[in-house]
Amino acid sequence: MSGFVIRPLAAGEERAAFEVLGRSLHAVVTDEFWSRRAASFPAERRFGAFAGPDTVGVAGSFATRSPCRAGKRFPWPGAAHRPRRVPLRRPGQRQRRILGDEARERLIGEHQVAVHTGPRGDDGFVLYRADEQRSFDQPDLGAALLVRDLHARDTAALAGLWRFLLRIDLVAEVRAPGRPLDDPLPLLLTDPRACAVTGLTDHTWLRLVDVPAALAARAYGPVRNRTCG
Repeated sequence: MSGFVIRPLAAGEERAAFEVLGRSLHAVVTDEFWSRRAASFPAERRFGAFAGPDTVGVAGSFATRSPCRAGKRFPWPGAAHRPRRVPLRRPGQRQRRILGDEARERLIGEHQVAVHTGPRGDDGFVLYRADEQRSFDQPDLGAALLVRDLHARDTAALAGLWRFLLRIDLVAEVRAPGRPLDDPLPLLLTDPRACAVTGLTDHTWLRLVDVPAALAARAYGPVRNRTCG
């Protein structure tokens, strides 16, 4: 035995392995990183997009800055704040690639960071840029806001970030590739059809190397429903 219980692969690796082996030994375990969800909000719907009172998603403040200025204040949400997620944290290399000097070469265009601050401190951020869409034939067309990264520690912060994006002036639509399939954004809108899923793809594949060890390592949370025994 190799000592490994599981073996993860990125989607690109699995395609190569599938061609070589003729069959897949892995199963998809996550599909929430690359382009899967894009939110499109026409200008005429943008200002009345959120359902419920105007106080939804506004119990906090925002500070905008360039990615390089965001620095260590970037609030990476931890697993403790997202109990339904696999407890993963981003390595420093990932953060440096987005925020450091390297980002200026890797990212095309001028990006901005908006940090959401709630009652308990910084609890969410969004990295975005505006792409001009006006042309000779459409001189009044608003810009497209491209969301490169968006994370929040709770639903309130997430709603605040989306409200912030949808209220930016002179923007016709917001494009957000790489959103998880259970993103609550459609439920926050008066018209869920304003949010369109434009693509779906897998990301992480997983193969059980040591099946008994993998099954023994499973853990379950306490049952809160008394009817379940």
